[in-house]
Amino acid sequence: MHLKRLEMQGFKSFPDKIEIKFEDGITAIVGPNGSGKSNVADAIRWVLGEQSAKQLRGAKMEDVIFNGTQKRRAQSYCEVSLVFDNEDHHLGLDYAEIAVTRRMYRDGKSEYFINKSACRLRDIIDLFRDTGIGKEGYSIIGQGRIDEILSNKAEDRRAVFEEASGVAKFKADRADALRSLGRTEDNLIRIDDILEELRSQIEPLQEQSEVAKRYLLLRDDLRYQEINLFLVQAVRNQERIAQQEALAQDLAVELENTEVARGELAEEEDSVFSLMRTQEAHAVQLRESVVESTAKEQSCEGEIKVLQERIASGERENARIQSDEEAKLIRIEQINQQLQALQTSCDDTTQSTQQRKDELDALQVTFDSSAAELAAQEQALEDAKGEVIRRLNRMSDIKSRRSQLEAMRQGLMERQSACDGELSRAQEFAQSVTDELEEERGHAQTVRNLLTTAEVDRNTYLSNLADLSKEETGIMERIGRMRDEMGQSRTRLKLMEQMKRDYEGFHSAVRNLLRDASRESHLGACVCGVVAEIMSVPQKYEKAIEVALGTALQNIITPDEASAKRLIEHLRAHQYGRATFLPLSGIQSRSLNGKEAASAKGRGCFGAASDLVSYDAKYRPAIENLLGRVVIVEDLDAGIRLARENRYSFRIVTLAGDVLNSGGSMTGGSMQSRSTSILSRDRQIEDEQAKLAKLQRESEELTAEAEQIKTEAQRISQRLHDVEEQIANLRVELGQHQERANILEQNAADRQSDVERVEMEQSALAESLQDIADELTAIDSASESGDGTAASDEDISRMQQSLNDKRTAHEP
Repeated sequence: MHLKRLEMQGFKSFPDKIEIKFEDGITAIVGPNGSGKSNVADAIRWVLGEQSAKQLRGAKMEDVIFNGTQKRRAQSYCEVSLVFDNEDHHLGLDYAEIAVTRRMYRDGKSEYFINKSACRLRDIIDLFRDTGIGKEGYSIIGQGRIDEILSNKAEDRRAVFEEASGVAKFKADRADALRSLGRTEDNLIRIDDILEELRSQIEPLQEQSEVAKRYLLLRDDLRYQEINLFLVQAVRNQERIAQQEALAQDLAVELENTEVARGELAEEEDSVFSLMRTQEAHAVQLRESVVESTAKEQSCEGEIKVLQERIASGERENARIQSDEEAKLIRIEQINQQLQALQTSCDDTTQSTQQRKDELDALQVTFDSSAAELAAQEQALEDAKGEVIRRLNRMSDIKSRRSQLEAMRQGLMERQSACDGELSRAQEFAQSVTDELEEERGHAQTVRNLLTTAEVDRNTYLSNLADLSKEETGIMERIGRMRDEMGQSRTRLKLMEQMKRDYEGFHSAVRNLLRDASRESHLGACVCGVVAEIMSVPQKYEKAIEVALGTALQNIITPDEASAKRLIEHLRAHQYGRATFLPLSGIQSRSLNGKEAASAKGRGCFGAASDLVSYDAKYRPAIENLLGRVVIVEDLDAGIRLARENRYSFRIVTLAGDVLNSGGSMTGGSMQSRSTSILSRDRQIEDEQAKLAKLQRESEELTAEAEQIKTEAQRISQRLHDVEEQIANLRVELGQHQERANILEQNAADRQSDVERVEMEQSALAESLQDIADELTAIDSASESGDGTAASDEDISRMQQSLNDKRTAHEP
């Protein structure tokens, strides 16, 4: 025997289903602090039956269920399974592999399973006893456990060694045996007490037995005397019968005369009833007309009030609108006046501003003209002075400058040729780097698109997982509610079945007799059933049938009069009380005649009660005897109408339980509500069974749906894991492409800088060559023209004097 694997789901920090396999050798679980290593050992202790939350490092047992994070919902239950290889049958079960499972819900309910079969915690403890495996076994030693074992008392350390040596199992068996012996001794003491009590009752029972024997002797003597009295009374009754027969003949003649008078009175009564029905119909029409007129009058008054309110509201609204319009007109007039004043002021200001602007423009033109002329003369004077100086110095340097410029032009032309080759090479290198950069950017964009798609898929999977988790939580909550409802339904069903078995609701005599009949076959053969149990009544008519039958619901049906007699003797012998019996061989059916049956199908009538219930054909005499002349109607109005039509010749019961008896009396009013009656008990049992079956089917369907959701969640989790790995790989690849692109961008920038540098150098060389060419041309021109254009000293003095005069005139 060895441990094969550990399966966890929803336990502490393991929300998803995880499986840890234990191969041959040593299996170690490593990781940083807080990664959940200790939770694995806690899971093993928990599935083996640990009941202390403190031992599992929690405040309460519900703390072992995954409590959720910011991104994940809390689990509604947790489950841990230990799977053992039992090929050597070391464990006491005939399985090659044994899986021990514990499941817990947030309501605190725990379930234990061995190979997916429900069991008790004791079964798991007994299974691993004497194996070293268990929540207190030496095979699970946590942090500080060694020091605790060594520092404990000898008695505490002894438990560990007894577990290791196999003595613990026998000590536990011995403790169980001692407890059983203790309970047996307590039972023996109770039996002795009961025997002692019974011994004290023997003497009073003997006295009661003597009294009973004397009672039987007196009863037989009484029966003999009653028979003699019956014979004497029979003779006297014969004489009275002869006298009554003579009297009956006289009364028959009188009866015939009375019948004739009765027929005449019946015809007169029919005419009176016809006139009354006509008057009642007319009165009903008048009442309906009055009600309709009253309703129309109230409706018209309501409409008038609504219209009056609308008119008043419209007038108020019209007055408000007129007031608003007047206020707006006054405001518009004020605004127009303000606009006119502002317009006038604005026109004056604009005219004044324009005049001042024109004067300022004229002064500015005059000032600018003077300043320009003054600056031109100053510049001309300075140019003239400089020209004199330059002409004096330039002629001496022309020859040396020409030779210098020629040498510089030759060097610049050589450098320009070298720059052309260097520029061509730099442009080719820059183009190759640019092409490589564009290619790398294209790869990076492709990876970026794949990464975006993968992230969208990941978000979709996360959303789907959240939806599935929410749906699973809702289904588990529904399953929990259904389990509670099923438990309540089972309790109600068990209670009603127990009430049916115990004949609750029946009179004590009937209940005791039916119980004896169920135990004694000779009595059971005399009982066909109870009226309430031999027929099935639609729920609509239950109250009416129950009222119609009354105490007859508890009448006992027997095959014949002899069986009824035997049951009566049994009641009398056991002092149970009295009951009513219906012998099928002697009971007479009663039913409505043709006219009565036709009227019982009229408006608001449902027919004879015996036709509204279902029963075995052999019980027809009894049912028709009780219900054959009982008609079920909708309400009292229909019942009164039906009773008058048939001259109160049969009983009428409404659906509400009101009764019109066959003589004219009426019974009705409120009835005490009962949740379960004898008549509706079987139907309620069937309804409860159907409801329980429906809940069971729905629970199984929801469980299957939860399993499907769990499977789908696992599939999506696997896809999410693959997508996350893909995202990680794509991010690494994208980083590599971006890094290469950055390097290439830097190289491209460097190459472009080289190209720009060479181009700038070429441009500078061209400008320098042009400057040299221009300068050489200027030198040649200056050499040809000489100094004839230089200004004289007198011209300079004259220009200086004119400039001073204009400066004086220009100053303010």
